[in-house]
Amino acid sequence: MTCFQGQVCVAASRIFVHESIHDEFIKRSVKLASERVIGDPFKSGVQNGPQVRKYPLFIFRILSGKKEGASLLVGGKRIGEKGFYIQPTIFGDVKQSMKIANEEIFGPVVSVLKFKTLDEAVELANSTHYGLAAAVFSKNIDTVNLLTRSIKSGVVYVNSYLGDGPAVPFGGYKMSGIGRENGYKGLLPYL
Repeated sequence: MTCFQGQVCVAASRIFVHESIHDEFIKRSVKLASERVIGDPFKSGVQNGPQVRKYPLFIFRILSGKKEGASLLVGGKRIGEKGFYIQPTIFGDVKQSMKIANEEIFGPVVSVLKFKTLDEAVELANSTHYGLAAAVFSKNIDTVNLLTRSIKSGVVYVNSYLGDGPAVPFGGYKMSGIGRENGYKGLLPYL
């Protein structure tokens, strides 16, 4: 969530975590989110600046997550009255049927979903109308190869996120984006 304050079309809003590391992942994630420095992005040490508008879509997603029974683990509140600052937010106990797991958020909000098998992880990852960006984190090259070939997404990062450059073609699957952007061919429609 460092760059873009979490407001970017490829924000990692759903994180699928294997059940064997789920609890530790939640513990560390909540700690990191709680420690983030929020404020003027021009000041040294600030990690999250303001959002682009007062009531962006993700505020409604936070309310929806609470209403549908997800556990609000950290964040979810506006900070102060001046500017549009919001705490980084993490939801646990998220089910695939919930809006926060199925609809785009474009804000500093993360839903953590637990999985048992790689087949289940692929099914969860592909069970949305969107497919712009995904990431696979693993030390096992066989796992990486299986998942990068199985996930329907315009880009699948490996052991990183937002690691491509402006020359790399970019586009999505399903309702995420049309065609490819960036690079020389991406400039042509604008000329």
